[in-house]
Amino acid sequence: MIPSGLFWERRFRRPRQGWPAFFDTAVDGIVVINERCQVLAFNKACEDLFGYKASELLGDNVNKIMPMDYATAHDGYVQRYLDTGQKRIIGIGREVSGRHKDGTEFPVELSVGEAPTPDGRQFIGILRDLRPRHSVEQRLAQAQAQLVHMTRISAMDEMGAAIAHELNQPLTAILLYLQAVSRKAKADDALDAQLLSVIEKAVAEAERAGENHSADA
Repeated sequence: MIPSGLFWERRFRRPRQGWPAFFDTAVDGIVVINERCQVLAFNKACEDLFGYKASELLGDNVNKIMPMDYATAHDGYVQRYLDTGQKRIIGIGREVSGRHKDGTEFPVELSVGEAPTPDGRQFIGILRDLRPRHSVEQRLAQAQAQLVHMTRISAMDEMGAAIAHELNQPLTAILLYLQAVSRKAKADDALDAQLLSVIEKAVAEAERAGENHSADA
């Protein structure tokens, strides 16, 4: 008895010989199915992408390379199209999920075309692995977030410098006024000692504020 995969490989070998030479050298995955969703062809890029050899899938339902939640509904989608002619994905590229032989699910870009043949309609799916693109997009998003963060920090530094500049002149003026009052108060023997102490403390605080402000600037 011929194993199932070998049977289908022999069954569809002749049509495959008439396909373009790039079929097995294409960078993107190419899978061909019939109206019953059976895999007729599975190129080398698809083998690398999904982990199956073509001989493991030929004649089997293509839903083996789909996530379970989509795989169970796929045959119905195809049948609805055959019954109504209403296109939902044919001719329109979209992002879907694929399932590797080991069960890993990953994003792929899928474009589907249709071709009439003497054996009925066939559907050609072109699949591109989106993981590299998603990885680049994620790194770009992280870089943009870091740039925004650094821009905000820079803006805060500039604002702090502007505020410091605005405060510098009033602080200097206050200090000069207090120092003048302190000198005059010390020269006046009749001034209350407690009031003189308050003035001296005010001068000291103004000097400290000015020193802190200069250090922050």
